[in-house]
Amino acid sequence: MCVNETVKKRNFLIRCRYGGILPPSCGFVMYAVNDMMRDGNMRCIGEEIAELDYVRKTLLGLAPFYFWPNDGNLGDYLIAESTRQLFREWGISWKEYNPEVEPEEEEYNLVYGGGGRFVSHWGGIERLQLHLTRKLVRRCVILPHSIHNVDSFVKALDNRHVVFCRDLRTLFYCRGLNSKSLFVLAHDMGLALRWNQLPKLGNLPAPGCDAVSEAVDQYRILTGWRAKAALRGMRLATVRLPDNDRRIAFVLRTDKERCVHAQSAVAYDLSALYSASCRETPYSAAMVRLMAECLMLPDVVVTDRLHVAIMAMLVGKEVYMLDNDYGKLSGVYEVSLKDNLNVHLLPPGEPWPEELLRAWKKLNAPLKRIEHWLMSPGYSSCWPRMKKNIKHLLGK
Repeated sequence: MCVNETVKKRNFLIRCRYGGILPPSCGFVMYAVNDMMRDGNMRCIGEEIAELDYVRKTLLGLAPFYFWPNDGNLGDYLIAESTRQLFREWGISWKEYNPEVEPEEEEYNLVYGGGGRFVSHWGGIERLQLHLTRKLVRRCVILPHSIHNVDSFVKALDNRHVVFCRDLRTLFYCRGLNSKSLFVLAHDMGLALRWNQLPKLGNLPAPGCDAVSEAVDQYRILTGWRAKAALRGMRLATVRLPDNDRRIAFVLRTDKERCVHAQSAVAYDLSALYSASCRETPYSAAMVRLMAECLMLPDVVVTDRLHVAIMAMLVGKEVYMLDNDYGKLSGVYEVSLKDNLNVHLLPPGEPWPEELLRAWKKLNAPLKRIEHWLMSPGYSSCWPRMKKNIKHLLGK
């Protein structure tokens, strides 16, 4: 019997989303991935969504393992913290992987954290590939990811690798390039975050003299002016509509993946507040808490940051998602979020709801006044450099 028929017979579809109880008929799922890895004959399995319990049983088959969180911004910290919460809940034994330190074992299993790292926008893919495919790695699991335009990386994976894809575009892209690894559709790990279990921000203990620099930086942010600046940035990016008293915040990214259809110098890029390795420190969970508290301020969040949208949804806000430049948000929305009545996708080219249009106009009204002043005949021509800089700020 071919592998696809075997997998179809085993049908790994688990409808108990986020930690429910498996139906008796699905008991075989626990061994499906490990059997195929041991046989060395891994193929792509169906397009059904692997629920969280499937991910759990896959990881239990690898434990103990090294966990390498995907480095990045506050959104990546959310994913990493959610993943560690699940590891503890599941009773999984793991150690944090440090790419700068050689592991003690002759062979080891490696789990790479979820995110959107493997896209052509960001450098360092070769370094990641070297660690994930080295001979010392017995088995490797890449937790739910968006993967885009990195052909050489996808082709370098082999039958030791299981890759969870968080959108159909990634799944089909990877399957088209690699028939050796196992590619499985799954929900983003950040959706399982229990944000109310995150430590509160008051009375954080100071770092000791032996604390790593990353922990010191986080403590300074959480107890200093940058945490207050983040809350102020959110307030400045929030518009209150007088007719319904709803507060609408525009949380828009400013990097290479930004939505080209909505840009404003007044909007706030919350995720960009901090970026680092996402390894666990005494303050890493509190950084995610800061993100949650910022997103508690408005009633509605408009964003092209996936994990701003996810965190806003988790804290009970209405969310409007703008797609980024390669379809990451729309892909995750279709797989994991479209059934949530508080989460909406705003496709490019389609009109926004009237409420959002009024808020957007009000948000940018001060910039329009500045622009009108700059272009007026009475504006002094002796300030061309200032004029150029302010016009650049306005996106002109």
